[in-house]
Amino acid sequence: MKKKIILAASLVLVVAIAVTAAVLSTKNSKNEKENDIFKNMTEIEKLGFEALKINGTYVSTDIFRDEYNKFYQKYKNNAEMLQKTDEERYDLLLNQIINNIVLEDYFENKANVTVSEEEVEAYVAKYVKPRYSTSEEQADYFQKMGFANEEDMKKNIRDYLIKQQVYFDAAKRYGITLTDEEREEAYQRHVSQNIKADIKSILIAINENRTKEQAEEIAKTVYSKLKAGESFEELVKQYSDDDGSKENGGLKKNVTAGYNEEQFDAAVFNAKEGQLLEPIELNKGYEIVYVEKIKDLTHPKDEYSEIVLVEKFLNSDEYNEWLDSIKKDYDIEITGPSFRAFKAFKDGNYNEAGMLYQQTYERTKNPGYIDRACEAYSLAENWPELIKVCQIGHKARPDNLIYYIHEAKGIYKNGNQKEGLKKLKKVQSKAKDNVFYLGVIQNIYEELGLKEEAEKVKLK
Repeated sequence: MKKKIILAASLVLVVAIAVTAAVLSTKNSKNEKENDIFKNMTEIEKLGFEALKINGTYVSTDIFRDEYNKFYQKYKNNAEMLQKTDEERYDLLLNQIINNIVLEDYFENKANVTVSEEEVEAYVAKYVKPRYSTSEEQADYFQKMGFANEEDMKKNIRDYLIKQQVYFDAAKRYGITLTDEEREEAYQRHVSQNIKADIKSILIAINENRTKEQAEEIAKTVYSKLKAGESFEELVKQYSDDDGSKENGGLKKNVTAGYNEEQFDAAVFNAKEGQLLEPIELNKGYEIVYVEKIKDLTHPKDEYSEIVLVEKFLNSDEYNEWLDSIKKDYDIEITGPSFRAFKAFKDGNYNEAGMLYQQTYERTKNPGYIDRACEAYSLAENWPELIKVCQIGHKARPDNLIYYIHEAKGIYKNGNQKEGLKKLKKVQSKAKDNVFYLGVIQNIYEELGLKEEAEKVKLK
C-alpha cells in the first residue's frame, strides 16, 4: 500500500454524524469552513480514527477527511443525498474510501500498464496546451482543474491514461460494446463541445428605438468600416450593444457551438482563422464577427469511441463485478464499530447490530447509539437484550420516555404481559399531552393487539 495509509487509531462516529448533519445541510459552506471542523478535534475524535484496515494497516484520519471533503463537494446540493440518514451517507463514504484506495494501489502496482513520458507529452501538446496561450490563462486553467503546477498536471495525465487503458481492457473482457448510434451521438456531442473559437464581435441590436432594417443598415456600415481597416476596438466602443464584451474590445474566448443561434454557429464554426464575417442576421439583431482563432480539441473518432466505451463500463453492473474481483486480493477490515453496526443492520443481522451499537455507545457515550440498539434488538425480537439496553438508556437520558416505552414492550413480549401493560400505562400517564410520545404508545398498543387501549389514547 502507499505511504498515505498510515497507522492511526478508532472512529468516534458521533463527531462524524454531527459534522455531516451540520455540513451537508448547509449548502453555502466553504471549503475553509469544512477544514476548520477538523482542526480542534483530538486525535481520537477525528473522522476515520481506526475505522478501517486495508492489508493490515489503518487508513489515516487525513484520508478520511480528504475523502469526506470530496464527498461533500460532490453531493452538497444533491436532494437525494440530503434525504439519506447520517449512517447511510457515512456508509457510502466508507465504500468510496475503500474503492479509491484499492484502485489507486491497483493502478500503481498491479495493473501492469505503463505510459511513457512521450505519450504524456503528446497528450498535453494536443489536448491541454491549446486551452491556454498566456501564463495567466494557464494559471486559471490549472486552478480550475486542480493542478498545483505543470508537473502535477502531467502526473494527472499519466494517471488518467493508465486508468483509461485498464478500464478499456476490462470493458472488452466483460463484453461491453457500443451501438453505431451510441458512437455517433456521443462523437457529435464531443465535437460540438470541443471545437472552440476566440472571436471579436460587434452586436447591433434590434430594440424599441431601432427597427430590424435600421440595425441591418448600421451593421453593414460597421462591416464596411472594418473592411476599410478601421480599428475593431474603437468600433466596438462606438457601436456594440453587447455589454458583456464591449469593455474588452468585443473579445469572447472559447466560444462553443450550441449556446448561440444556429445562424451564428453555422457562420463562425465554418470560418477560417483571421476571417471577418459579414453581418450575421439573428433574432436579437446583427452581429459582425472576426474569427481570431479556432481550437480543435477533439479526439479522433475511434479514440473517442474508446472513451465512451469506458464511460459505459463505469456505469454498468459489469464494472461492479470487476471491482469486486479486484478487491478480493485485498484484506479489507472494517474496524469502526459504528460502521460495522450499520452494515449489520443493513444486512438484516439485527442482533449483531444491536450489540455493536451498544459497544459504540460505551465508547462514545452518545445516546443516539442506544436508540439504534433498541431498534435493532426490537427487530431481532430479542426482548431480554431490548430490556437491558433500555435500562442503559434510562440512565443516559432519564427524561426520554422512549426507553420506558420500549422497555415496557420488551417486558410484555418477553412473557410478562401484566407487568408490561402496567409500565405502558405508567409511561402514558407521564407523557401527559405530548403528542409524539402518545403516538408511539398508541402504535405499541396496536402492535401488541391491544386495540381497546390504543383507542383510549387521546391525541390532540
